[in-house]
Amino acid sequence: MKIRHLLFPAILLATCVITSCSKDEEDQPQKETKTVYYMKTLVTTNEVWGTFADSMVYNNNMQLIRNISSWGTVADTLDYSYDNSGRIEFITKNGGNYKSYEYPDQVILEKTWSVSQGNWSTVQFNLNADGKAVREQDINTSIFSTYEWTNGNRTKMTTYDGAGIVEITNTIYNTTVKNPLNERYTGTLLAVTSINMEADAGENGEIVYTSNSAGYPVTVAIPTDFGVFYSTYTYETKIVEVN
Repeated sequence: MKIRHLLFPAILLATCVITSCSKDEEDQPQKETKTVYYMKTLVTTNEVWGTFADSMVYNNNMQLIRNISSWGTVADTLDYSYDNSGRIEFITKNGGNYKSYEYPDQVILEKTWSVSQGNWSTVQFNLNADGKAVREQDINTSIFSTYEWTNGNRTKMTTYDGAGIVEITNTIYNTTVKNPLNERYTGTLLAVTSINMEADAGENGEIVYTSNSAGYPVTVAIPTDFGVFYSTYTYETKIVEVN
């Protein structure tokens, strides 16, 4: 090809320089990239039931993506995926179907897979204007529960069987105390769980949490028909890098 304009040699020179730079970059050693995950481990020791451990892995968006729950030699692995709005969409258990979520207007539909029956059951949560669940019902039964909220905390749950009240549960809150069980489900159904819980006043009395300086429980006393069961909690948080 003949070059008829003086501009062409300049373009050709520039192209050679760019090519040379690219070649130099190719000769440089490649930088190793790693994916960083956050992992939190919660170990619960109960005087009656033994030791349980939960290892929770979060992605860079602080969304829970895996929870491994171990009871002695038995372990279950839950994997979480999210929609484009950051809401939980699917949960698999040990690689199989477990739960899925849909979000119609002012409603959350939680579907749970039954291995024995081979189908999905659906629980519907109706939300108020603040996105808090005010009613929960299995769509195939007449039993439902209603929730009351005070200052952003769920303080009362009333369960009905279609004919009358079955149970009323009151929850007492202390904003300095955190319930670690809800942290497993960051980004999930925060509308129907409580973040700061001190005690749940049930038929056997109050569940009492003793917290550490960070506000996390270190002991839990749970009254039952068989007496008070005591649990202790330990925590570990670390960063995990994966190639």
